[in-house]
Amino acid sequence: GTRTKVDTLDRDGIVNIGVNADINLTENLDIGASYNKLLSKDYDADLYGANFTYSLDKPMLEGFDYFNTLDKEKRFRVSSNFMLETEDYDDNTAGTAGSTSFSPRLILSVNDKKGDFVYLMDTFYKTEDWFGGRKEKEGKDTNRRINPQINWKGVQVTDNLKIHGYIGWRNQVRKQTDSKGNPWRNVTDSYRIAPAINYTINKNVAFLGSTLLAMDEISDSRDNYPFTHNYWAENIYGFRFILNKNWILTSNIYRLDKKYMGNNNKTAHSTQFRPVVRYNFVDGSFLQLQGRFSLTNGERVENRQGIVAQYNEETRYTATMGYKVTDYFSTYAEVSMNSFKRTKDSDKSVSRINRILGKVGFIYILDI
Repeated sequence: GTRTKVDTLDRDGIVNIGVNADINLTENLDIGASYNKLLSKDYDADLYGANFTYSLDKPMLEGFDYFNTLDKEKRFRVSSNFMLETEDYDDNTAGTAGSTSFSPRLILSVNDKKGDFVYLMDTFYKTEDWFGGRKEKEGKDTNRRINPQINWKGVQVTDNLKIHGYIGWRNQVRKQTDSKGNPWRNVTDSYRIAPAINYTINKNVAFLGSTLLAMDEISDSRDNYPFTHNYWAENIYGFRFILNKNWILTSNIYRLDKKYMGNNNKTAHSTQFRPVVRYNFVDGSFLQLQGRFSLTNGERVENRQGIVAQYNEETRYTATMGYKVTDYFSTYAEVSMNSFKRTKDSDKSVSRINRILGKVGFIYILDI
């Protein structure tokens, strides 16, 4: 439970000695292993790695007609998106970075093909305990979420303009226990509504965006921490450019405004530029690159007197690869590199957190 700052290690002039090996076991399966030795003045590390690559055989999988349950005559299309997310704090200025956390997550959606709505459930459970990731003297930190949502397919107002949106409720519970066993529990109930528009300028350019309005009810088990409310608005608007049948470019401006009530009576405002570049392959697979770049010094947090307390600046790069196996089954993998910098206005002190986010999953679709 005690935070201790440590001096930064001298990692200049690192020498890296490495050996890598790969073996092709079959036409589809490759396995490999690696060893790297890193040396510098104050740094000595031994890194061991193992990997495998399995190439899916499309003709073989397409032969299993038993699993192909897509039927246009059926009313409901069910899509189950299962993924495993990881979060690893690569660097932390305060020297308090913890173990890698793992989150199994399921997004289940039911599309009423004869109705106006899509019903969605998003849930996950996050912990460092998976795969023995938590360190011996590290406290527990678990987080779980349940998020039911109703998406409205919308209405075509004119030939060019369509409006749609969703309403939802999110319940999130986070529990922490420090190294001495002292517990802490935080519960957030979030009520949200998000109207959206899609305006087609021509066959290659469209203006689109949405406004999310939400209210959070937060209860906290810590002493002298009252039940509080947060109100926030999240706007993301931009243009989508279809360059050709393969390339799609999206240019978005993201804006977040938050109001914290009660003892945390403060406000926060954040503006980001979020570009997306997507390449669609002929078979339905895709490669997508995304970015998040803070504008105006990042998120500006003001206290109850309207005085700026700190700035939070975020930079993120994300690469996603999706592989369509059949019309009803696809897989994907994603990796994000995220950098977060916090600057306190009072003493101009700066703290940083760098982390790597990973995700692998598959999507299975059937009609019922």
